[in-house]
Amino acid sequence: SGILCITGSRDRSLGVWNLSSAVEGDTEIPYFICSDAHKGWIWKLTSYDDTIYSCSWDTTIKSWKYSYSLHPLSMFQCKTAVTHKRAVLALSISDDVIISASEDQTVAVWDHRAGKVLKQIKLYENKDDENAFPMCLSFNDNLLYVGDTKGQLHLLNPSQGQFNIIKAYDIGHSRKLTCVKHGMGSIMTSSSDGTLRISTPTQEPQTIAIISSKGGEFDYKNNILAIGGTDNTVEFWVPCSS
Repeated sequence: SGILCITGSRDRSLGVWNLSSAVEGDTEIPYFICSDAHKGWIWKLTSYDDTIYSCSWDTTIKSWKYSYSLHPLSMFQCKTAVTHKRAVLALSISDDVIISASEDQTVAVWDHRAGKVLKQIKLYENKDDENAFPMCLSFNDNLLYVGDTKGQLHLLNPSQGQFNIIKAYDIGHSRKLTCVKHGMGSIMTSSSDGTLRISTPTQEPQTIAIISSKGGEFDYKNNILAIGGTDNTVEFWVPCSS
């Protein structure tokens, strides 16, 4: 609905924030904390329909039903499908596939209906990129964007399950990308350089706006922008009434 915001933290907790009061201009935002959600750092959250998935350094993925609190549904031990050789840093789920990005420099596409890997994509071929790896991804509208540690944004075409690499863009960030979201009207990227950039979803992206940020991940829905910071805070941005 865009009224609830779910956050995960290195302190192993999940938080549920009720944003209805923020929309009305109230600075006090009610929240609920699940302090023992995982036994390790919570590194990534994603959602599908009304279910939240949390990934942790405790080697588990948990699914949660959410309303104004969190109710665990199930836990998956990450031992049955080994597609990556190093840490998994990003995850996206659709009707047909699960896409993961890893420190091993690859993006893997898993067909969760057939129960097999469709494709494993190596993003880097040059020796100059031997220390680079993907950090974040955004998959919708038949496009896949992948942000990396060099501050570049890679575009892949998932048509017919091919997931071919189209191009890598320099969109103006000077350090690694921490999050990317895209839609029909814009591409939003955040970076450890302290900025969140909004760019056009064109063949050569052009900057629309730059917002100062705290370098963490973000999400945007129903005109609410939530930005997580490395200082244990979450900022909520709403459009000016004027």
